[in-house]
Amino acid sequence: MIIVRLTGGLGNQMFQYAFGRRLAELHSTELKLDVGFYSNAKLNVPIRTYDLDIFKIVENIATDVEIDRFAKRFKNELVDRIVNRILGPKGSHVREPHFHFSQTVFDSPNNVYISGYWQSVKYFADIEQLIRKDFAFRDEPSENAKLMLKKIQLTNSVSVHVRRGDFVTNPLNGLHGVEYFAKAEQIIADRVVDPTFFIFSDDIEWCKANLKFNAPVEFASDDFGERKFRDDLRLMSACQHLIIANSSFSWWAAWLNANQDKVVVAPKTWATDPSIDKSEMYLPGWIRA
Repeated sequence: MIIVRLTGGLGNQMFQYAFGRRLAELHSTELKLDVGFYSNAKLNVPIRTYDLDIFKIVENIATDVEIDRFAKRFKNELVDRIVNRILGPKGSHVREPHFHFSQTVFDSPNNVYISGYWQSVKYFADIEQLIRKDFAFRDEPSENAKLMLKKIQLTNSVSVHVRRGDFVTNPLNGLHGVEYFAKAEQIIADRVVDPTFFIFSDDIEWCKANLKFNAPVEFASDDFGERKFRDDLRLMSACQHLIIANSSFSWWAAWLNANQDKVVVAPKTWATDPSIDKSEMYLPGWIRA
């Protein structure tokens, strides 16, 4: 049994699930999900929800008994981390050692609880088709999303994801403003004939007031119905090309995109803290602006 701790928003959950799925395949065992983070308001700031149910994954939620059985080698987290560093991934709780890829975590045993972000395609590259199948959308898009999808399919569509929200108040996230999107537009204009830009954001009104493009623009408004993020991800991944934010949600839209000739523009700075290695967030062929 592999139990993966889910934390954060949808993009983080997708990375965590994908690595857990890879370990489960490696051991030919079942994958279970720890969703306890989403019922603990003290840990969950800003408020997030469990969102993987928008996909056709096999949802197998871990029980409290199963989590308690594997989650803690020691009650003290500091001691737990020290022992993890000394022994490696040999115990019942394996923590992500750092933000970039670690080959040693594949030595994790069966019957293990894993916690971390696991934000590298290397953690699941060899089961790519399986992950793509798992991340197929479960439900039909909303009616307004269907209308926008038709426009996306009839144009040289470019998804533009503008992440604001907690990025505005937390400088460690690295907020990118109008200058980045102006550079990205020029890169697209040099490579794409007659583009149409489709803007997706958690602050669409800010985008309408501040972003200017020298081409047709469509804004994904807030009237997409319940769980707008689901339709945003679906529509972003359906565009021909993408301008992404330094966001795991953006990353997955680009990864899920099936266009073999897509142009993907990403911010050259993913995290403001130079000690955090986010270089593996960039996939081959992506253009940094």
